[in-house]
Amino acid sequence: MKRPSEFAKSTILAFGIITIMYVPVCIMGYITYGDSLRDSIINSIQNSTLQQAVNIFITIHCILTLTIVFNPLNQEAEEILNVPLKFGYKRVLVRTTTMAAVVFIAESVPKFGPVLELVGGSTLTLTSLIFPTVFYIKLSALSKRNQKEQQKIEGEILKCEEMAFSEVIKWTPKVMLICCIFTSGKQYIF
Repeated sequence: MKRPSEFAKSTILAFGIITIMYVPVCIMGYITYGDSLRDSIINSIQNSTLQQAVNIFITIHCILTLTIVFNPLNQEAEEILNVPLKFGYKRVLVRTTTMAAVVFIAESVPKFGPVLELVGGSTLTLTSLIFPTVFYIKLSALSKRNQKEQQKIEGEILKCEEMAFSEVIKWTPKVMLICCIFTSGKQYIF
């Protein structure tokens, strides 16, 4: 990011735009279908042509997304298996095997909804609430400790990235610690 100090603005703007896009769709879906609405709104649409069009567009979206989503996995597998970076049969074989494994898993699990809910719910909570708070506390404590150590050792800057949990608690201001715990834990309270 060009100006890291404006990260909060970009985050608020992004969440605001997403909210503005999703809330009206949710409200209109509920107003239109009421309590008869199930997990997928597609089954509630009565026009079969419209249902098929929606299914086709979702399929196209998923196929195009696979390239982006699987690329890191494929690159990691290629690195582990020492596959050359240039295009070749080994690369095609690794990527085909990865896709075959994904298709096998998708076809092997009859009801994927509960698995998706479990993984999605836990990872969403961790990546949006818990991890940012923990990383912020750790980086703040690390920065504060390094500043103190730098004052002690004038000539040589000591930057130690390892820090025990007890050290994190010691070097984090207590008000910040309480605020971060409250911020990450309030979803469980309310």
